[in-house]
Amino acid sequence: MKKNYKKILIVGGFPSSNSRIYGGIVTSCVTLLRSSFSQKFKVLTIDSTQKSNPIPPLIVRLFYAGIRVCSFLIKLIAHRPKVVILFPAIGASLLEKGLMSWMAFLFRIPVFMFPRGGPLLDQVKQSSFTRLWVKWAFGGASKVLCQGPAWKNFALETLKFSEQNCPI
Repeated sequence: MKKNYKKILIVGGFPSSNSRIYGGIVTSCVTLLRSSFSQKFKVLTIDSTQKSNPIPPLIVRLFYAGIRVCSFLIKLIAHRPKVVILFPAIGASLLEKGLMSWMAFLFRIPVFMFPRGGPLLDQVKQSSFTRLWVKWAFGGASKVLCQGPAWKNFALETLKFSEQNCPI
């Protein structure tokens, strides 16, 4: 691979080949890597796939999140990617990716958030506390990549992103 390829750091579903954990984020990430996208850029990845089903205890999840955040910081410093793409799900995943987005923001690296998990849209409507922390989590992002009109409306109305910064 040429050294002058632009580097893109993606945090999402990149489980090992023997993993039995699958889902929409894994499908999106694998499809992205198999597309011509990966031939145009030097793609750096961090796997944020859930380690087991059922979900492990909170302390285990925090441990793995800490490792990913440290790995993210090291890759920001060592590789200086041109763009970061984050695939958050709901709950703790969004908090973790929100922290990562603010870290990249401090390094002046654009962040594209590509959220998953439709229940988040309903949770934000039901709770002002949830709305507050979700707005914080997305606050470090440059763009919200939307799966469809409902996400676009959420990015425009709730998160207050501009039309050009929330493409479908």
